[in-house]
Parts: sequence; structure tokens; C-alpha cells
Amino acid sequence: MKINVKNAEKVNAAINAVEGTRVSVRMADSLTVLKSYIRIEARLSGVLAKKDWTGLIFFCDPNASTFPSSYKYVPESTQYKIERFASGWFVTNIYRGSCGTKAIREGNLESKAKEIAEFVCKNF
Repeated sequence: MKINVKNAEKVNAAINAVEGTRVSVRMADSLTVLKSYIRIEARLSGVLAKKDWTGLIFFCDPNASTFPSSYKYVPESTQYKIERFASGWFVTNIYRGSCGTKAIREGNLESKAKEIAEFVCKNF
């Protein structure tokens, strides 16, 4: 799968295919994905030159901030992977999982941005 984050129709179709009839309320939609991409760009813009974004991958869980980390059980949510290619940001995977996965949550992008900045400073 490789869907441009701005292609709402295809993103919604892919999310609907994953969520199917198993959920009574939609957990994500193309607007959720678009907001994630905008937040990712906003946070990266002060850390890394845009030309160096190619190859970056973010696993996003739109419900990560909904449930406190102290919860022992967090319901499955629709998560997605956003990758940066030379031609822009693309959704390359959509799946259902719990908030406790080892994915880089959107809420943790600040620490990820610091990690990228430290890497760039040390290696370039």
C-alpha cells in the first residue's frame, strides 16, 4: 500500500477495509491522517531540513493520548504508518492494534525529534 496522505478517498477506503464492520464508531479517517502529517511536519521543520525527511517513518496511533499510560487494558485502535518519500508523505500501512504497541506514537514525536537532532549533530 502506498497512498498519498492528501488522497482522502483512498485513505478512507483503506481505513474502512481494516475497520470493517467490527467497530461501531470509526476510530480514524482521512482527516485524522492529514492532521498527523501536519503535526509531524510542524515538529520536524525546526529539527531537520526538508530535503532530509525522505525515508522517515512514523507509526501513528490517533488514540494514544486518549488513554492514560496507567491503564492496564487499552482497546484496539486503528493505527497507521506514514512514510516520507521524495514525492511526499504516504500511508504505507493501516492496521488494528492496542496503544501499547512498540510503535512511535504521535504524542512522542517531540522526543523523536530530539533524537533525530542529536543524531544529525553527532554525525554530520
